Amino acid sequence: MLIPFLSDAYSQDPFLSDAYSQDIHEHDDIFNQIKAQLNITDEQNENFELIIKEYLQKQTNIFKKYNINPNSLNSSRKQINLAQLRAIKNDMDKINQQTERKLVKILTKEQFKIFKIIQEEQRNQLRLKLMENRGK
Repeated sequence: MLIPFLSDAYSQDPFLSDAYSQDIHEHDDIFNQIKAQLNITDEQNENFELIIKEYLQKQTNIFKKYNINPNSLNSSRKQINLAQLRAIKNDMDKINQQTERKLVKILTKEQFKIFKIIQEEQRNQLRLKLMENRGK
């Protein structure tokens, strides 16, 4: 089954060509939301910020690698096959595991538990976006 995605439209559409520069602002919003939910202490803040910003940059790089603008899935113009979707999942799983290994060292057990819940919610939101586009 095929799932639609954006293709080379980034270079042709001014709105889409700026999509990844908009990610920077969205990453800041995501970072601040996660930080507040976890109640990050001043001592944790610097390391936490570095780890999350690195994670978000790697995530953006994966989206770029597969020509995906996760904010515009509904206006997708390119089809992606199941093999590509699996490759995306594998790439995302790798960065998730790397991030978790780093965070477990700086977060309390309770904070890490909450982080895992937040992470799963974000994964589910992305999965829903992808599933909504099946067959289009």
